[in-house]
Amino acid sequence: YTASAPETYSMMDFFANTYPLSPKPVDCFPEGMLTEGYQNYTYSDDFSYYVAGVPSFVNGFLFTDSGDDVYDYYYQIYHSNYDLPDTYNEAVMDFNLKYYGAFAMFVDQMPALYIDYTGQYDRIMGSIDEEVMAAAGIDMDAYYGALEKLKGNAGLLRDDVKATNDAYIAAYIDGDETAMAEMWEKGKALTAKNLDAFKFSQEAFVGLMYERPIVRHEAPQENIQLMSKINEALAEGDVVTAADEYSWQVNNLLEWYTTYFSPAVLKINDDMLWSEENQYNNYWGIGRSFVPASVGDASMSLYLRYDDVGGDFSKEIAIYKAAIDVQSKVLKKLGEQEITDMGKLADMLEI
Repeated sequence: YTASAPETYSMMDFFANTYPLSPKPVDCFPEGMLTEGYQNYTYSDDFSYYVAGVPSFVNGFLFTDSGDDVYDYYYQIYHSNYDLPDTYNEAVMDFNLKYYGAFAMFVDQMPALYIDYTGQYDRIMGSIDEEVMAAAGIDMDAYYGALEKLKGNAGLLRDDVKATNDAYIAAYIDGDETAMAEMWEKGKALTAKNLDAFKFSQEAFVGLMYERPIVRHEAPQENIQLMSKINEALAEGDVVTAADEYSWQVNNLLEWYTTYFSPAVLKINDDMLWSEENQYNNYWGIGRSFVPASVGDASMSLYLRYDDVGGDFSKEIAIYKAAIDVQSKVLKKLGEQEITDMGKLADMLEI
C-alpha cells in the first residue's frame, strides 16, 4: 500500500487499479495491493513535507491483507538487530522501483495534479461525535453545512481535473498538439489552485495528539469520551474498569506514563510539547499539538486504589468533571474554527 494525504487517496486508487501502465507485483505481494487509502503518519520522514503543504507518498508494507493489523515482521525484525541482509528481497525491490518510477512518470506527464478533497471531507466526517460536539456548544447544523459545501466544491474541482487529463490523453492519441497545449495550460492553473488549497487544508485540519495525526477537534472530543466513561465506572465503584479500559488512554495514552514514571521524567516529556521555552523547537509540530486534560492526580490515584473496588471515588470524579469542562471549551473553540476553515477551503476550491 501507499500512505499519503487523504486528498491523494483517489489518485493512488486510480494509479493502482485503473491506469494501464501501473506495474503489478511479480514474485512478491501475492495478495496484491491495498488501495483504500492510508493516512501519512509522523513516524515517516515524508510527514514533514505533507504538513508543509507538499503532497507526499511513502511505501507501506506492514499491514496484513485485512488492513487492520501489521505483520509479525514489524514486531520481531523491523528496526532491530535482526534486520539482517538476508531479509532483502530482490523481487520486492524490483517491484518498488518499477511501481514508484511509473507513478512519478504518471504524475509528471498529466497536466493537472489529481487531488481530490472529498478525501478530506470523508476524514472530517469520520471524526465527528455529534453528541459530544453538540454538548460542547458547537452549532452542528452550521458544521454539517460547511462540510457539505466543501464536498460539493471538492467534487466539481476533482471532476474538472479528471476531464482535463482525459482530454489531454485523447489529444495525445489523436496527435492534436494544439489541444494538448491547451489542456496543459489549463492543467497548470488547476494544479496551482490545488496546491494552494492543499497547503491550507493541512494547516487547518491536521493536528497532532502527541504523535498521532488527527482532525484538531478529535483531541478534546476523545478525552471527553474517555473521561465520561471513567466517571460512569467510578460512580459504580468499578475502579478496575476505569483504570484498565479508559484512564491510561486519556491524552493519547500519555496517562499510562503518569502511573509508571516519576514526576521528573513526566516533566521532561511534557516540556517537549508544552513548555514556553520549547514551543518553537518542535519543527513540523509547531502549532499542531493538543491541549492535554489535567488529570494526572486522578490517573495516579486510580492506580494506587486499584484494589479498592466499591470505594468512594468522589474526589477522582471531581477531577475528571473539571477536566471535561475545560476540554469542552477547547472543543467548542476548535469546532467553530473548523466551520470557518471548511468555508475558506470550499471557497478556494470553487471553479
